[in-house]
Amino acid sequence: MIARVLKTKGYLEFIETAHISKEIGLKIDFYLCGGLDDAHPSRITKEKIGIAESEHIIQYIGHLSNLQQFISYADCVVLPSYDNEGMSRSLEALSMGISIITTDNRGCRELVLNDVTGFVILSRSSKLKGLI
Repeated sequence: MIARVLKTKGYLEFIETAHISKEIGLKIDFYLCGGLDDAHPSRITKEKIGIAESEHIIQYIGHLSNLQQFISYADCVVLPSYDNEGMSRSLEALSMGISIITTDNRGCRELVLNDVTGFVILSRSSKLKGLI
C-alpha cells in the first residue's frame, strides 16, 4: 500500500485484509509505504501501526524518496482509498507494469482496467470478493 497513513486511504481495510490473508494461510508479505499526518482528523498513529507490525501483519516502510525502487520489488500495489483521488502515486506502479488493487472511487477506478491491469473492489471492503 502506498499512501498517506490515514483511515480514509483504506488503512484499516488493508490491515484487515492482511490479517485475513495470514489467518487462511496465504504467504503474502504486506508493506505499507507512506508518511504519517499527525494533523489530519483521519490520522493513524505510529503506535497503531506498531501493533500491526508486532503481530507480523504488515511491515511499515514509512515515507520513501525512491518509490520506484521499492515498487520494482512488488507483485502488486494496493490503493484501498475511499477518498476521491487526484493523481495517485499508484500510477507509477502501472507505468512499471505492476498490477493495482484499488477501490471503485473516483480517481481510483480510472487507474485500472479491471481484470487486465489490476482489480477494482468495493470501497471499504476487506473481503476482496473473488480475490481471496
